[in-house]
Amino acid sequence: MLVTLAVIAAIFFWLSYSIDIKPSLTPQEKRFTRFSYEKMEIAMKKPIAVSSVKNPLESIGGQEKDYPSEALADIIPPDKAGGAEQEKGKGKGQKLSLILIKDRTKLAIVNGVVVKEGDLTNMGRVKKINKDGILLKDDQGEKWLKIE
Repeated sequence: MLVTLAVIAAIFFWLSYSIDIKPSLTPQEKRFTRFSYEKMEIAMKKPIAVSSVKNPLESIGGQEKDYPSEALADIIPPDKAGGAEQEKGKGKGQKLSLILIKDRTKLAIVNGVVVKEGDLTNMGRVKKINKDGILLKDDQGEKWLKIE
């Protein structure tokens, strides 16, 4: 029984290799086979002039009264707590503005500078960032900085 199956299988494989079956081509494939390399003229299209579209910035016109005419830096009072102490370096006057934690990305904004875990700043190395604050380590030890 096993020998007959082996003989039938051998005959089947021999027939499949001896018969050359060519797939028929689709009409698109036949067109590709008849491709000619003749030079063709390329018609250049000219841009269409559109006169009815207006500049979106010009359409605002009367809404300019809602925006301040002065720069925001001139309107906002200077930060008295962070001024000179911030320049001296570590400790006082540090302001944590934002903490962003998404997936494996942890970022924080301290005194207007974006930091991540492991960054070295003027107030020390950022050891850890979590939702409550950031852990800073310097020569004096570790200190938590919370959002104000």
